[in-house]
Amino acid sequence: MMTKSPGQIAYEADVAMTPRYHDNSSRPPWGKLSEIARWSWERKLTAPAIFDDRLQEG
Repeated sequence: MMTKSPGQIAYEADVAMTPRYHDNSSRPPWGKLSEIARWSWERKLTAPAIFDDRLQEG
């Protein structure tokens, strides 16, 4: 079993909350994201704004 990175976990949580784009098209799974998109999600985890309000709602 492959371990998920923190960025992948964050992305998949975000997709679970907002599965579609504004045009109603589905957001791609982690494996279909471009390298730069994955990097962007990994990078966000080191920024102070990591604790997005949507992730804190329970």
